[in-house]
Amino acid sequence: MSRAERLAYLRTALAAALPSRNVTRSFVMHTMLPDADLAPGRITVISAGVADYPYETSDYNGSPTGPRQTEDATLQLIITGQIKLPEGTDPAAVEDAESDLLADLEVFADAAIADPEMVALRILRARQSQQLDAPYGWIHTEWVWPVLE
Repeated sequence: MSRAERLAYLRTALAAALPSRNVTRSFVMHTMLPDADLAPGRITVISAGVADYPYETSDYNGSPTGPRQTEDATLQLIITGQIKLPEGTDPAAVEDAESDLLADLEVFADAAIADPEMVALRILRARQSQQLDAPYGWIHTEWVWPVLE
């Protein structure tokens, strides 16, 4: 699969696994989105580049059939979650909603191992808004997806 196809595959798999969430490939700042898009939670899949080009698995002799260094690149991904609760919501409740978004992504990451296309997909770390933007909430997760063929 090309990088674009892998990202589209991931978006489609997330949308199927999280039907109550809005899943997209296009990040938009929360201030530019209608509340209706944010209320159920908006998940965005973003390419962050390439984390690694594994030279050690490439064909050192330049064979046209051997893998090139760039064929087995490890994709670096960001998956964000955005949500808005009603005005006046206690910041701790926003944090709880962010934790629910993160829990959905963690369940997805655990289940992805069973998909032959996503068996190597790994979530590395996650950050939350720290209650700074209530009633808006957000999460920022970092992932890697090595090519295993």
